[in-house]
Amino acid sequence: MVKFQVRWIKKHYKRQEYRYKHYDLGLPTKLNDKIEPHEKKDFELDFTSRETAEKETITITMTRNKTAKQVCSEKRE
Repeated sequence: MVKFQVRWIKKHYKRQEYRYKHYDLGLPTKLNDKIEPHEKKDFELDFTSRETAEKETITITMTRNKTAKQVCSEKRE
């Protein structure tokens, strides 16, 4: 099971305090081996949600374009 977690972040700027929400998605530890090779990469995020009478579905898609070097090295292997 995965849940969204919300934290309020406080930032001080020019003697004023600003607050904004920060959402975290805690993933199960059984996915660590699959996630760790990708943790230092930057991904584009796409969020879609759909709701029916029986289910509520949220799809989070993370994509990134590979550089020319990565594509060439993968073809050689």
